[in-house]
Amino acid sequence: VWSSVRTTYNCTGTNCIVALENAMYSNKQRIGIISVIFLVVPLLTILIIMLQMRRDILYFK
Repeated sequence: VWSSVRTTYNCTGTNCIVALENAMYSNKQRIGIISVIFLVVPLLTILIIMLQMRRDILYFK
């Protein structure tokens, strides 16, 4: 994770923390949206898989 952060923000050590803080403040909305998507998409896929599995089980019975 840290290597990707370093390459993204071109920072090392203490500089990285400052750059990350600045990025967090500027991208708070975007990060919120991304986190929501990352939370919602897996939940939706799991729900769809569960529904499909249930259908398959019902068909097999």
